[in-house]
Amino acid sequence: MIEKLGIFGGTFDPPHTGHLIEAEFAAEELGLNKLLFIPTGEHPLKTYPGMASAQDRYEMTRLAIEGNPLFELSDIEIKREGKSYTINTVEQVKKLFAPKELYLLVGIDNVEIFSQWHRIDEIIDTCKVVVLSRMISDDYVLSPALLEKITILDSPIIEISSTEIRELEAVGDSVRYIVPEKVREYIGQKILYKGK
Repeated sequence: MIEKLGIFGGTFDPPHTGHLIEAEFAAEELGLNKLLFIPTGEHPLKTYPGMASAQDRYEMTRLAIEGNPLFELSDIEIKREGKSYTINTVEQVKKLFAPKELYLLVGIDNVEIFSQWHRIDEIIDTCKVVVLSRMISDDYVLSPALLEKITILDSPIIEISSTEIRELEAVGDSVRYIVPEKVREYIGQKILYKGK
């Protein structure tokens, strides 16, 4: 049985060094025994033109985290048919791993859409929600009741975004050192994001 298990989900389109730095920091701060990276299948709230396929995003995530014994990759959302809701993932992970404590790591960008999350109250009751950010600005409106139930982790703020990486790739600019080298090579081999 795993004592402390973390879930780190996202589109990972592509996964970048900011994801890895935040994940490592959170795992250490929370004392996690394992951190699952779970690329999104069909995201209910985030789609855009030129999005890499689920298989490409899965493979890039695998390449990004290899070599770190604390990190593990899961395809449960990619295999799930239809829209991929966090509550379903949390419940499935609990059944598969039966951890004593389950943590859901979310980025600051998710805070502004918490109210749109499917069954958010059940998510908060099922696991510990940890927001990776130094602070929540006044732009994010959260109820006091919700703030009491989540943890805001004083994590490093890494000024890298997957959107920016896709834009750089689209015009042929370098993303070296912004993404892990094997991810950069994969993007080049698959000609992802070009002309998007």
